[in-house]
Amino acid sequence: MTKFVLDCFYRPAEDLAASRQEFALTNTSSRPLKDFTLAYTAVNRATANAKLENAASFSRIANFHEITPNTGETIEPGETWTFAITGLANVARHRLDGPKSAYVSTGGSVIEVLCNDLEAPEELDSGKRRSMPAGHLPEPLHIVPWPQKVEVTAFADDKTSFLVAQGSAEEKAAAAKINALAARLFPGAPHPFRFTQSHHQIAIEFQQDDSLAVDGYRLEFDQAKAALRYSGSVGRDYGLTVLAQMAYGTYEAPGTFKYPGVERIWMCHDISVAPKTSCACSTFSPGVG
Repeated sequence: MTKFVLDCFYRPAEDLAASRQEFALTNTSSRPLKDFTLAYTAVNRATANAKLENAASFSRIANFHEITPNTGETIEPGETWTFAITGLANVARHRLDGPKSAYVSTGGSVIEVLCNDLEAPEELDSGKRRSMPAGHLPEPLHIVPWPQKVEVTAFADDKTSFLVAQGSAEEKAAAAKINALAARLFPGAPHPFRFTQSHHQIAIEFQQDDSLAVDGYRLEFDQAKAALRYSGSVGRDYGLTVLAQMAYGTYEAPGTFKYPGVERIWMCHDISVAPKTSCACSTFSPGVG
């Protein structure tokens, strides 16, 4: 149950020293909050000589801020404490530039705070980013960015995931890493890779191919099998990332995206040479920890 919610409002100014962020901490619990401090992390940082309004003091280390309220400050259930910081180190350019995580410390306990998106003045919102082009896919494959070369003429309608039953411990660990990343990005979607046999799966076969660049990969589909050829760990992870993209697309929009079936889909990634068959295929990067 969420006990506290933090709202944040960005008030820009031509001079960063005059720009400010206004905060509102609401107590949604059933008990008063007193003798506490509020800590949060935000890309939009306060400067060392920033000025506080309706708070006693603050400290900052990189993106971490800790605010100490005025003595005796108490937030009753359902009420809100507001304060402001004037003097910011940078300009807020995105709704995620405000507090992304926060907590209150009180009585020896640390309680998580739900952070809402940073809100900017209405006149700064042009509305351009709210309109997404419909786009056109030459093939019903969920891959971003689109490869330079794809050869596939048949698709499978009855597949639901990829099977990682074969392969070394390192290869299986790589698939598990992409599973964990996909779960963080899309918590409501199934994991793309399963490690035991089930129904409607495409089995992955890992194949070492030294003819590819270290960061290169190639995917070949043949009915219920998919061969992932790679030379180095980076290329292997890129290939797994593309497979995870396909799995998510077919789950989220089955009427639009499909798994490749018979025939082949060729994709490889080579940053240094960038041949005609090269592509950089990753919506979520395998390097994210």
